Amino acid sequence: MSTEATTTTTTTTKKGGPGEFFIIDARTWARVCALGMKPAVAYLVLARFSGRDNVHTAASVKAIEKHTGIARGRAREAIQQLIAAGLVRQTQGGTKPRYELAAFAELPGVMPSPDELAVHKRIGEGKAPTRQQRAIAERLLKQGWATRTPLDAWCAGPLPSAEPEPVWLPNALVTSAAKEPSPVERVRQTTDVMCLRLLVDLYSEQNLRDDGGVSRKVIFKKHERTKAGEHGAYIVWGFKAEGRTYVRNDSPIALCHRREPTEAEKKADPHVNGSEDFFKRLTNLERVRLIDWTPYLCDSEAADAEIIHPLRFIAGAESKSQGPLWALEVCLAVAADEAGSRLLNNRRADDSGTYLVPVRRHVEHVAVVSVARLHYRPRTRNTSDWWTTLMKQGPLLVAGYDAIGAERALPAKAAG
Repeated sequence: MSTEATTTTTTTTKKGGPGEFFIIDARTWARVCALGMKPAVAYLVLARFSGRDNVHTAASVKAIEKHTGIARGRAREAIQQLIAAGLVRQTQGGTKPRYELAAFAELPGVMPSPDELAVHKRIGEGKAPTRQQRAIAERLLKQGWATRTPLDAWCAGPLPSAEPEPVWLPNALVTSAAKEPSPVERVRQTTDVMCLRLLVDLYSEQNLRDDGGVSRKVIFKKHERTKAGEHGAYIVWGFKAEGRTYVRNDSPIALCHRREPTEAEKKADPHVNGSEDFFKRLTNLERVRLIDWTPYLCDSEAADAEIIHPLRFIAGAESKSQGPLWALEVCLAVAADEAGSRLLNNRRADDSGTYLVPVRRHVEHVAVVSVARLHYRPRTRNTSDWWTTLMKQGPLLVAGYDAIGAERALPAKAAG
C-alpha cells in the first residue's frame, strides 16, 4: 500500500499549499467501483470535499455536476446507490444535505460476526466445525477466511484488519486548476470504471521518495544495455528504451484486471495471456496525460534495487506544470551522455536512441528502468521529501558528470 506520510495525517486543505490531498481506503474503493462509473466518480467528489477527518462532507449533487459531466439527476442516483450499499450515510437532508463516508470496517459483511469469530477460532485450534456450525464455516470459506481440503480438513485463514489502508490522492484529481476537464472527468469519459479504479490503485503503490513513482513491483519498462567503452575507473554504458511495458501479474493491482481470453482472442494472438485489459487501461491513462514514464539509473534491474537518479532522455511532449522537475532530469541525462562521450574521445553512440552513462566499474549490474509517475501529486511529507532531495542533489550530480573527463575536453597545450 501507499507509504505516504504527513505531518498531520488527516489534514485536507481547500486552497494552495501543503496538504492539498484527501484520503480514501483502498479496500473501500474496490467496493465502490463494483457499483459502476457514476457512483465511483460521485464517491471521489464527496471524498475530495470531506473535512479534516476525511469522513464528513458537505459536497452533494451540485458538486458532482460542477466538477464532472454527470447530469444532476444521475448524480443524485449515484449518491443513492452509494447509500444503499452502505458506503455513504446521509446525516442531513433538505436543500443542503450532509453525508458521511463509511469506514471499511463499517461496511456490511466485511468483518466477521461473533459467531464467525467463534468458528474461526475453533478451526484455528485444529478442530472441525460441528454440524450446527457448518453453515457458518461455509461463510468463512466464501469470504476466504478458512480453507478446506478434499479430505474435509479445515484450516483457518487470515481475517481482515479493521485498520484502514489509506490512499493519498491530490485534490487536483477532482478539481483541476487547468481549463481542461479534471482528471476524474477525463477518465469518466472512457466509460470504463476499471480504468478509474486503476488510476486510484496506482496512487496506492506510488512512493516518490523511495521508488521515484509507482513501485517496480507492479509495472516498469526496461532499457537495453550495451557496453560502449571504458576509461579509467569508469565503464561507459549505452542505454536504449526497449519499448515494452511489463506488469507483475501477481500484484494485487493487476489481478483484478486479469480474465480468461476468449477463443477469438486466442485465435488472433496465440500469446494472449489475460493482461490485455490492464494494458488497455494503462494506455488510456497515458493518453489522458495522467501517467508519465521516467527513466531511472538503478543499481540493477531488480524490483527492489536502489535508485541512483533520474535520467529524462530528451523525448516526448513538454509539460509546463512539470517544468522545473523535467528540466533537471533532462540536465542529468545530457550531462551523463556528454561525460560518456568525453571518455570515448568525443565519440557518440552509434544509435540516436542510445544514451551514454559513465558508471564506476564496481556497479556491475547497473540498469536503467523506466518508472511510472503519476502526473498529479498529493502534497504530502513523502512528496516534499522526494522533491527537496532531488532539487538539492540534482545540481550536484550534474556537476559531478561535468567533471568526468573534463580534462580530455581541454585543448592541447602548445609546445613551448
